Amino acid sequence: MNERLHLPPSQNPVPDHSSLIFLAGPIQGSPDWQNPVAEELLRYLPNAHVATPRRNTTSHDEFDYNEQVLWELKHLERSHTLGVISFWFAARDFALEYEEGRSYAQTSRVEIGRALGWCDAHPFPLVVGFDPEYTPNGGGNERYLRAMLGAKGIAVYDSIDTVIAQTIEQLPSKF
Repeated sequence: MNERLHLPPSQNPVPDHSSLIFLAGPIQGSPDWQNPVAEELLRYLPNAHVATPRRNTTSHDEFDYNEQVLWELKHLERSHTLGVISFWFAARDFALEYEEGRSYAQTSRVEIGRALGWCDAHPFPLVVGFDPEYTPNGGGNERYLRAMLGAKGIAVYDSIDTVIAQTIEQLPSKF
C-alpha cells in the first residue's frame, strides 16, 4: 500500500508539515470514485498525502462506526489546516446496497456544512463538484449547496476531472 494514501481504520501518521487532501463525498450507494481519484492525485503530487474515507473492502477488520467517524474527523481537520478538502457528490448507483430510509449522501451533506463553517472563520482550499446525475438519481440539496457555495465565491464543478485539476491547482504552493 502507498504510505501516502490514508484509509480507515489505519492510523498511519501524516508527517508534520505535509499536505493532506481529503476526498469527501458519498460512499454508501456510490461507485468507488475515491480510490481512482486518490491514485491520480498521488501520481501528480509526489509530496502530498491523500485520505479517503472509503474502507478497503478486502480488509477483514470489523467495522466500528465510532472509529470511522473519529478517523474522518481527524483527517478532515488536518486537510482543513494543511491541505485541501475536495468534495465529489457522485450519483447514486441503485445497483449497490444502500440503507433503507437513509438520505443519499447524508454524511457528506453534514461534512460540507462543517467545511462551509470553517470557511467563515478562515478561508481554505475547498473544491466541490456534482456528478450531473447526482440530483436525478436521488441526491438532494444540490441547488441549495450551489447557492451557498456561490455566495461564498466557491466555484462548483460538473466533472470529476475538473475537481481533480482544481484540487491540484488549489493545493497550497508550500507543498
